[in-house]
Amino acid sequence: MNLRYMVLMAAIMVAGCSTRGTKDKERQGHGGVVAVEVFVTKSAKVDFSLGFAGTLKANEETEIRSESSGRVVSVAFNEGQVVKKGTLLLKTDDRELQAQLRQNKVLTDQARREMDRRKELLGSKGISQEEYDAAQVKYESLAAAQDLISVQIAKTEISAAFTGTVGLRLVSEGAYVSSSTLITTLQQVDPIKIEFSVPEQYSGYLKQGIPIEFTVEGSDRVFRGEVYAIDPRIEEATRTIRLRARCSNTDGYLLPGAFARVKFNLLTDKESIMIPAGAIIPVLNGQQVFVIENGIAQTRDVTIGRRMAGEVEVTDGLKSGDSLVLTGLLQIKPGSRVKPQGAGNKQGAKE
Repeated sequence: MNLRYMVLMAAIMVAGCSTRGTKDKERQGHGGVVAVEVFVTKSAKVDFSLGFAGTLKANEETEIRSESSGRVVSVAFNEGQVVKKGTLLLKTDDRELQAQLRQNKVLTDQARREMDRRKELLGSKGISQEEYDAAQVKYESLAAAQDLISVQIAKTEISAAFTGTVGLRLVSEGAYVSSSTLITTLQQVDPIKIEFSVPEQYSGYLKQGIPIEFTVEGSDRVFRGEVYAIDPRIEEATRTIRLRARCSNTDGYLLPGAFARVKFNLLTDKESIMIPAGAIIPVLNGQQVFVIENGIAQTRDVTIGRRMAGEVEVTDGLKSGDSLVLTGLLQIKPGSRVKPQGAGNKQGAKE
């Protein structure tokens, strides 16, 4: 019984080996040639468009607060109003300061006359230099105090620092305000800024002037802008670099704080060689591909760049017109004879 079983198992193993050998020969074809699909490389411009989340920001914005404490006597703006630079927005009570200014002017005029009188006496040796110096110090002190009061009076008037749109009013006439009281906001939204971040791996391709496109929620409109500023450092927490772009907003449709989907192409003028990701063979110190030379498969080291859907950019190691092996990678080795399958040949890099 055991002998019969052993003979039967041996026969099965021989048959299996024979079948597997037949399949390998069918795959290899005549003379040990392996039939493979081939990809022919081609250098062409590739759309390396990248998408990121961004936020719209006002071109200029500020919170309107009073530099001095006092009671509001006049609110000179309407909510949502577009105002020019220097337009008066709000005024607080300055009556006490005006009274101090008038009093100071009287004392300053008196001190100036006294200084002039003593100057004449000094010229005729009627007084000492010290007496004249005392009169001069008094006059200059009062003049400086007058300047200080004038500055304090100027602070009771709040004007627009730049041309923009006033926000919602948060105080009324008669209200008491201090430097911590928020009165309203002022924003300049034309042009408008778009702020977004990109991974540090693209830092070498970033430059001012890169054109961008973006969309906002609730609209199918595509807006266009241009990068004007790049943060000179990488955020440690996110390993990203912040960029800012500007976009015209003459109709005021775009609002600060809105979410934006930003898209831009880092390499608009660069030609690249793109190959299917399946052609890449990972090795210990990098990546390789099989290149067909005179019907023989040979390995070649390559350097890869950006990855796209199913494709990889090769930055070094290949040239336009190289034939790469796509299939049968496990059946071939350096020096293997291969035969491209005619119907399966593919062309690289779309125009």
